[in-house]
Amino acid sequence: MQFWLGSFVFVAGAVLWYVSRREAVIVPPWMPRLGIAVTSLGLSTLAATQPTVAWKISSICFSLVAIILLISVIKENLRRR
Repeated sequence: MQFWLGSFVFVAGAVLWYVSRREAVIVPPWMPRLGIAVTSLGLSTLAATQPTVAWKISSICFSLVAIILLISVIKENLRRR
């Protein structure tokens, strides 16, 4: 189950990032960062499915990257209001 969830979230984030970079005129400037954050969450989920300690550490690192990017997106949206 985690593998499919991680795969879906990774692909969704990659598509969001790709489309937001391609249509940069239409989408807000924070959208590519959101795509990278979602992709990082997918990679974190995929890394968590692996049994070794190195993959668990990678999962934590990917999660931290996603958290930092999501906080930057939220801060930018709050600043605009």
